Amino acid sequence: MKNRLNALHAREILIQLALQPHRLAQWMNRWMPETPSSGQTVMSLDGQWLKLLQMQGPSHARRITKWFVCPVKGASLEEMVRVFQETCTTEGVIPKEILVAIPAHLCTVRFFSLPSTNWKEIRDIVELQAEKHTPYAREEILTDFVVLDRERSGYSRVLLIIAHQDIVGRPVRLVELSQLPLERVSCELEGLVSWFRMVKKESGKSAATDMSLVVEIDSSTTTLLLMQHSQPTFHRSLVTGAEHLEADPTQAGERFIGELQRSLEAIDAESSASKAKEILLTGRIERLAELKVRIEKEMALPVYLIPPWASIEMPDTVRQAYERLADVSFASLVGLATAPSQIDLTPQATKLRQAFESRAKTLVLLGCQCIAALILVSLLIIGRAHKQYRYYEALRAVYQQSAEQAFAVEETFHQLGFVEGRLRHRGQLLEAVSLLAQDSSEGIQWRSLTFTPDDGIVLKGISRELPQVYEFVATLDTAPIFGQVEAKRVAKRKSGDQDVADFEIRCPLISDGTLP
Repeated sequence: MKNRLNALHAREILIQLALQPHRLAQWMNRWMPETPSSGQTVMSLDGQWLKLLQMQGPSHARRITKWFVCPVKGASLEEMVRVFQETCTTEGVIPKEILVAIPAHLCTVRFFSLPSTNWKEIRDIVELQAEKHTPYAREEILTDFVVLDRERSGYSRVLLIIAHQDIVGRPVRLVELSQLPLERVSCELEGLVSWFRMVKKESGKSAATDMSLVVEIDSSTTTLLLMQHSQPTFHRSLVTGAEHLEADPTQAGERFIGELQRSLEAIDAESSASKAKEILLTGRIERLAELKVRIEKEMALPVYLIPPWASIEMPDTVRQAYERLADVSFASLVGLATAPSQIDLTPQATKLRQAFESRAKTLVLLGCQCIAALILVSLLIIGRAHKQYRYYEALRAVYQQSAEQAFAVEETFHQLGFVEGRLRHRGQLLEAVSLLAQDSSEGIQWRSLTFTPDDGIVLKGISRELPQVYEFVATLDTAPIFGQVEAKRVAKRKSGDQDVADFEIRCPLISDGTLP
């Protein structure tokens, strides 16, 4: 298990290095002043509907400009792309970057406490726990987590989101085939949490102590979310939605209220110290007035009907368009569009592609700027060269400086080609690091791992026993991807009451491999 975690962490380190330019650009964008046209586009896709919400304006004063719903039940991916593009054209939607929201009922959501407050330790525990909460293999799922609270006792409350690769890949592929940029993949549950906080903030009511049950009624499902101390503590998805309540109000309503009562009983059994004080009901509230009265009567709790666009500015044309939409809820999408997202379920392959596309665009833009600056300066200086000789000297200085920049840009392009070439060569470096992690015994601890084309991989660390170092070297020497593995330095020393051995092992890659 330890070797597996080492391999996962080594692979994660390499991916994080590739993503640095893209994340640096996102970090710099946060410090740029927002323009009136800045906004957010959020899309959600389940088995029945494709929902899209577009908001414009700065984050503190955004307004809804467009939203639409497309039926996709039984449609192929190509048909969904065609319908999506046609609807965007008809509605006049021009999305810049799309935030994909995975529906809560298609994700596995878990709340649990961990005996640690260190983020790295929590990450390791969550990676191990994720496999226990889903029947799928680790390679088939995407996970992310948020630390909700760190207690003084040394425990941390964690929200874990697990989604299958196919569930995430479907909307991501839809965005890619539509030739639209993807910002990230999040979860509707995170948006519903942000929506609740926004509603409480705008209403001026404190959400610090009272427990509130948020009920979002969508087309065919309902999401229950219990909030306390402004943090989620319980989640459940019901298979009863607006379509069932309208088709059979009596039986579906009784079944719906019965599920609410069982959920509250389960919550009360887990947390007897406090109980839910109110219910916030959202969705197509204009059609839920009768259900509100029945819930208040059966459960003896105050029920508040709150529209999904609560406290959000919305033109009359957009409000009229909403009245013509199907019986779906946009509360989760509104929450994601008004607050920054922390959950990231974006596939790693998509992250890498975004990172290298962003780096390539940056390099091309830099090259164009350098060339444009060179041409402009050259024209200005040459035009006056016949009048003053000093302009000629200035032209030479500017030309030399710009030439160096152009050479630097060209060298950068070569480096980019080098990196792209290595990534196309079947991930030999990742294979080497994975092999090192697999062959490392429990007594071998890594301190650093360095790769150079001349020396290959240089591994430094310590061992509890000196023979383990040479056994490790002998094992690596038989690997087909390494040349002659040698221990360049092995020295024993005292560490407390124990003898340990410091080592430095050189693992050259074979010359006929995919890497030099």
